[in-house]
Amino acid sequence: MRLILSFLCTSLLAASAAAWSADPLHAITEDGRKVLLAPNGTWKFDSSTTSSTPAESTGSPYIPAVKKFSVAYDVNNWTQSPPKDGESPAKRLFMHKTLPLYAMVISDQIAANNTVVREVILHNVQSAGATPTIILEKKPIIDGKQAGMIRLVANVKGLDLVFTTNYYGDESGNIQVTCYTGQSLFYKYEAECQKFIDGLSIK
Repeated sequence: MRLILSFLCTSLLAASAAAWSADPLHAITEDGRKVLLAPNGTWKFDSSTTSSTPAESTGSPYIPAVKKFSVAYDVNNWTQSPPKDGESPAKRLFMHKTLPLYAMVISDQIAANNTVVREVILHNVQSAGATPTIILEKKPIIDGKQAGMIRLVANVKGLDLVFTTNYYGDESGNIQVTCYTGQSLFYKYEAECQKFIDGLSIK
C-alpha cells in the first residue's frame, strides 16, 4: 500500500511539473493581479517580481517647477507632449514612441507630505468619474528619502486602465510620476512603465 501511495505521489508531482514545463502564459485578472496559465488549463498566481533598472538618461532629465525633483527618462523611447492651451504648467505629459504607454509628471510648490499626495492621487482619479481599486502599494526609498508608490485600476471614460505612480512630498513641494496603459496590456509592458517612474530623483 505504501509503495502504491508513493508511486501516486511521484506521478502527481511529475504531472504537475510537466504541466508547468512548457512556457506558461502571463495574464492579469480584472482586479489587476498577475497569474500564470499552464498549457493544461490550470493556473496559479504569479509571485515573481519584475526587476527594473533605473531609467537611463540619454539626454537632460525633465526638471519640473520644483528644482529639487527631476525625472530621467530614455529620450529614444519617450517623447514629451507639447503643452496644450490652458493646461497647467505643473503637469507634463509623455508618450512612448512605439508602445501604447503614456506617462505624466505633476509637480508644484505646495507643501505636502506623502499621505496628502496619496489622497490627491485618489481624488484626481475620482474627479475623472472613476472608482479606483488599489492593487499594490509600497514605500520605496528614493535618494535616501521615503517616498510612496501606488498602483491602481480604474475605468476612465469606458477604458479599463492601470496607473502606477511614484510620489513624494515635503515642505518644498510635491511630485507624482505616473505611467499608465490599458489593463489588458499592463503586464506586458510593466517593466517599461516601472523604468519610467523609477526615473524620479529627489535632491
